Amino acid sequence: MQRFGVVRTTEWGIHFDVKTQQSRQDVLTEDLAYTNEPIDLHHDNPYRNPTPGYWCLMCLRDAAAGGLSIVSDGLYASILLRETNPEMFDILTKVKVRFSYISEESKTALVTETPHILLDYEGNIQHVTYSGRLDEVPASGYKYSLEEIDMYYRAKKKWLQLARENALRFKLEPGDLVILDNRRTMHGRTQIEDINDNNDTTHSEEEVKEEVQHAAPARFLQGCYADYDGVSSKYVLGQIRKWKERGNTGPGVREGGEAEGIVAAAVEVREIEQQSAFL
Repeated sequence: MQRFGVVRTTEWGIHFDVKTQQSRQDVLTEDLAYTNEPIDLHHDNPYRNPTPGYWCLMCLRDAAAGGLSIVSDGLYASILLRETNPEMFDILTKVKVRFSYISEESKTALVTETPHILLDYEGNIQHVTYSGRLDEVPASGYKYSLEEIDMYYRAKKKWLQLARENALRFKLEPGDLVILDNRRTMHGRTQIEDINDNNDTTHSEEEVKEEVQHAAPARFLQGCYADYDGVSSKYVLGQIRKWKERGNTGPGVREGGEAEGIVAAAVEVREIEQQSAFL
């Protein structure tokens, strides 16, 4: 990722490891990603400001059955909702949802509020945000009427239905790398079929924890985040370098110098970002 962007460091470090090791329901983890459970469509880290622009995940090992990756274009689902039910679309652009992550262990407290569908000043969809395990709508009597809250929940249900109906499913193989626009594309995972014996009650909880800790994970993925500006910056500089290598005859440079070349490349980056949900 460092080759074409700037990796965003979080409290988990420069990258994060997703090792699926839990095989018994009585061995708890903080995050569903480390279990065999299915994970619904969502965006990562919606409680950050700004939300990470790109989500990158590489498969290093996968000896488990199941666990299909699911991706869905949240922008496309939003456009479909606006075309089929403008009232529902409108409520999802107005009701602010609180996303929070508070962990004493990692000494982190992050809270932000944003509607599921954020519009720019021209009314175009800027980005979408959803994470069912993290979102919270203020009580109806606090900011919104009962009618608005009722419409909000019905609209969100329809929006997610559209996203699920238009989702892609595929199996990640070792060596595969997925890069998603995290402010547009939702992702999730199907159930991982447990290859261990869940009915084994001959070992204590402590013995099971010890075994899980030292066992090689059946599924091992490694990921990181990057913001839009770092990726755009490296792309623009790369385009300028190519134009110079061609003897300053490329678009922009020929007409108005290096500054025009930078503008031309930046516009191209913006067009790519608007068109590409899944790289």
